Amino acid sequence: MGTAREMNNAGAVAAPALCFKAVSFRYRADGPLVLEGLDLDVRPGEILAVVGGNGSGKSTMARLSNGLLAPEHGEVFVDDIPTSDPDRQWDVRSRVGLLFQDPEDQIVGASVEDDVAFGLENLGVPREEMRRRVADVLLAVGLEGEGGTEPHLLSGGQKQRLALAGVLVLEPSVLVLDEPTSMLDPAGREEVSAFVRGLAERGVAVVLITQHMGEALRADRLLALSGGAAGYVGSPVRFFTGGASVAFPVGLPPALALARRVGVSAGVVTEDELVAALAGAVEGAHTGACLTGDRGPGPDGRSGPGGDLGSDSNVRCGGNVGPDSNLEPGDTRHPTRPPSAAELHGASVIYNQGTFLEREALRDVDARVATGAVTAVVGATASGKSTLLQLVAGLVGASSGDVKILGAGRAPAGAVGMVFQRPETQLFKSTVWDDVAVAPRLQGLDGSALEARVEASLLAVGLDPGAFGGRMPHGLSVGEQRRVALAGVLSLDPRLLVLDEPGAALDPPAREALMGRLGEWAHTRGRTLVFSSHDMDEVATLADRVIVLHKGRVAAEGATRDVLAHRDLLESVGLRPPLAARVAERLGAEPREGIVDGATLCAWLESRRVPPAEGGTSACSDGASS
Repeated sequence: MGTAREMNNAGAVAAPALCFKAVSFRYRADGPLVLEGLDLDVRPGEILAVVGGNGSGKSTMARLSNGLLAPEHGEVFVDDIPTSDPDRQWDVRSRVGLLFQDPEDQIVGASVEDDVAFGLENLGVPREEMRRRVADVLLAVGLEGEGGTEPHLLSGGQKQRLALAGVLVLEPSVLVLDEPTSMLDPAGREEVSAFVRGLAERGVAVVLITQHMGEALRADRLLALSGGAAGYVGSPVRFFTGGASVAFPVGLPPALALARRVGVSAGVVTEDELVAALAGAVEGAHTGACLTGDRGPGPDGRSGPGGDLGSDSNVRCGGNVGPDSNLEPGDTRHPTRPPSAAELHGASVIYNQGTFLEREALRDVDARVATGAVTAVVGATASGKSTLLQLVAGLVGASSGDVKILGAGRAPAGAVGMVFQRPETQLFKSTVWDDVAVAPRLQGLDGSALEARVEASLLAVGLDPGAFGGRMPHGLSVGEQRRVALAGVLSLDPRLLVLDEPGAALDPPAREALMGRLGEWAHTRGRTLVFSSHDMDEVATLADRVIVLHKGRVAAEGATRDVLAHRDLLESVGLRPPLAARVAERLGAEPREGIVDGATLCAWLESRRVPPAEGGTSACSDGASS
């Protein structure tokens, strides 16, 4: 833990930018402590990562940082100013920029520009300076050209960028970010991380709450919360490599998790280190720097979406189908394939059509969702994923083209269930139990049958009915709300389940367990699952098939191993291949070998290991793939 005072470069004693002194907090006088005895300093120019399971007190700590909440015991200081002093509230909040976990909680403007300028207008910033700062920050967060757009027309990831812009434009000296990249694609996540690092280099103190352990690893220090108490404060590398992380439900950075999966046990926390550790044991390995960017045009002269992926590809790109018998022809009525849970032929969706707010979300989409399979929809921010999912669920209609759901233009009532990006919009009862019971009650269940259905649905998402059934849904953490909303949909026992970023806001072990349960639910019950995700490692592990969207069009569609192994394709649409695919390619694997997760990487390593593993045994562990 940092000291109460730090020495600056000139040798003078400098106050910490943010200081918690023995802080405890509870929301109700008769409720449990949410934070207990927290002591913490954050220095100017430092990035402090805050990790912990859902409900560990992370978001409460964020709200205490700028005086939105007042401690029950102890004190919070910003530049030596106590946040509890009512006469200094303006001074505190002008210094601390806070990004909420749900971006829509702080979007207030009628347009993107108006929203970003809102704080500056309240501060009386001159108009020309205001315009300059708004333009600069929109460029920095990747929203240039969207100034006149109404915020409700933005995607979830774009709204997250907008909320961040509204905080950054105020140029705070302390920046508190509550999961700022949870809805961003990999490229967007890297952009925000680099921008935040630049702010820290200019002296801004940053508190970064995250469920991405790769982000936590790059911080200067790490705080791990458990039950509202500081269980660890110190080096991120030491936290993950020294064994401290096993006491917290946070998981491991991706490279470290994959290293352990493939039998590399020491000194590996980054992709480069993992490649170096494996290179000596793999025949013909090359260990060049990370492969990024475009290699140039393919045989057909194209390098973007729809380009040729080679004669061994099982991927349909932009409607161009290769010769392999496993390909899905453009005619989705092909008689040799299993039936479809959903079929889209030339489907387009245009919002506010015929008005000045007209916005095309999908264009000429041809895609199918196979019955009984798990299908992932991936793409960069604003590529049309949420619209496609709502189209498949029957919640929006196609402006043109044809859509069939479960063999009909309109699915039977109760046959399709969907969980949105913002789960709290689906919660409306006073208790968790009553909320989950709504759908089965409408189906006519009561008594012991109703009770069994509700309890089974809560257990399926990892929530104890006894502990959570009587709680108020809106008193839960966002991650817990997401699980309650999912339980409410599972209680329908739908034939087709559609999930928009189901793992967002969940701590890593809870996310892995939930997604595993959902995959098992689909495969064992013959149900169909469609979900969107920005986590390519998750997609590689769970999905049978992948649909790749780019600017509202299908860039590729096919079996997971065929799609995710193609780096050029993914990078051309703003995505990154799974870590296992990147590592395998750097070690000499070809995309046609379909190495996308820990299991396939293990098998490939064993086939190429020099010398071969003694006795034919594998060095790979039996743990979950990365």
